[in-house]
Amino acid sequence: MSPEPDRTGGNGGAPGELASTGRSVEAGHRRVTGNRGRLPPGDRGERAIRTPKGTEKRAHRRAPREQEIRQAALRLFREKGYHATSIQDLARAVGLQKASLYYYFSTKEELLAGIAAEAITRYTGSLEQIATGPGSAREKLQAAIRNHLVTLAAHRDLVTIYLRDSYALTPEQQEPVRREGRRYVELFERIIREGIETGDFASEDPKMAALAVVGACNWFYTWFDEGGRLSPEAIAERFAATFLDGLAARR
Repeated sequence: MSPEPDRTGGNGGAPGELASTGRSVEAGHRRVTGNRGRLPPGDRGERAIRTPKGTEKRAHRRAPREQEIRQAALRLFREKGYHATSIQDLARAVGLQKASLYYYFSTKEELLAGIAAEAITRYTGSLEQIATGPGSAREKLQAAIRNHLVTLAAHRDLVTIYLRDSYALTPEQQEPVRREGRRYVELFERIIREGIETGDFASEDPKMAALAVVGACNWFYTWFDEGGRLSPEAIAERFAATFLDGLAARR
């Protein structure tokens, strides 16, 4: 699974990568100037950094609000698009002043980076269990396709934003997301190579075959109808049958 290639807009996607980013400076805290707050000469880096009293308690109190903001971001980014959603829109959605929102997230990109990180992590963790677990290559590929489509349907907002909007991240934020996305494709490739070795599959280019499977599965978010005649599980069965038949070794 990976996000869209770098560009200024559009739909689509193919496997991506990331870990959440941290804030450099929390909003609401003034920078200290002059010598205030500095360690004496020769003492810098030698003192253990202590967590201020009550920090953990404040973080615990802040967590529910951060989750509320994140859920609002998922909904608004999906409905309006990442670029069309303003900080003011997010603040209004959770009943905060715009300035207060910066106490929880320093930038809109930080929210997007966290969403992308969660999306790709959901995929790679479960796929790794499938790829390294028991079963034939055919069974693993079928399970991997089912996992991809069912997860996407269950977390459609999350995965849609990841696939559609990850290009808007900074290069530094994109790099870990893309790295994880490449790992995702490699796990599919591993399953296909295993099938070639056992004689179940025939492919001259396992990597291309893996990219084809993942790309087709990614596009599912653009056309899946939740009220349609087929469930995600039923669609996954048909997808798997198509690819398994295409990869099957001819005897």
